[in-house]
Amino acid sequence: MTRSPPLFLVCAFETVMILFFVAWSALAETQDKNNWFIEGRYQASVYEGARWNSAEHDTPGSNSAQLLSTNTNSRDKLNSTGLSIGRTFNESRTALGFTYENFGSSVWKSGQYTAKDGRTFDAAVFPMKMQNFMLELTHNYPLNEENFIFALAGVGQSVIKTCNFSRTLNGATASGCLKDYRVENISARLGVGAGTTLNKSMQIIGVLQYSDYGKAETATSYPGNWSDGSPYGWSYMETSVNAIEASIRLRYHF
Repeated sequence: MTRSPPLFLVCAFETVMILFFVAWSALAETQDKNNWFIEGRYQASVYEGARWNSAEHDTPGSNSAQLLSTNTNSRDKLNSTGLSIGRTFNESRTALGFTYENFGSSVWKSGQYTAKDGRTFDAAVFPMKMQNFMLELTHNYPLNEENFIFALAGVGQSVIKTCNFSRTLNGATASGCLKDYRVENISARLGVGAGTTLNKSMQIIGVLQYSDYGKAETATSYPGNWSDGSPYGWSYMETSVNAIEASIRLRYHF
């Protein structure tokens, strides 16, 4: 199955690449300023995307395990912790950093839903675990000697792992893991924020950002029959992974 990347990802990628080359040119002029930093962060999601697609891969026809419609669906909080290392330049107004973020686990869940074979289920649950690696570029706009606002753009790669899932029918819950499944997506981020300089080495920064981490995919069934030669292949449940996040960051310059 071929997917076109969302327009947001394409625009964010192009924006970051343009800013990256501008920043790299500025860095070449400031090689004598060894202004590196390390940054710890906590990010709390205030909105989570919950779109889904019950799709088949490598298998014609339909499968009873797949969703046809849901009356409600949602995703758990996409909270994370992260660590970034990078460098400031352009008189410390521009920063380029490489970031690692760990989201732990998050669960996509539905209320009552209808399967493709017409059965009505009480609920479904699809957990996932995620990590994100990202190159972030920020540019500051000073308000005074201590305070500043800034814009942020980032592009990277998310790694999402899935396995267990469960469905409830007539009060009975069945769960299982057909196989561990891992997907790697292009991730992208745009945001705005504000910060203050505490002393020569420390800054505290707040950010409101939109991040798109791609899709999680859970293997839900293995259609077909080996004995009679019917088509076979895995079926998957895809769920969107994106969020609006509030981030608090502590940056140490060295």
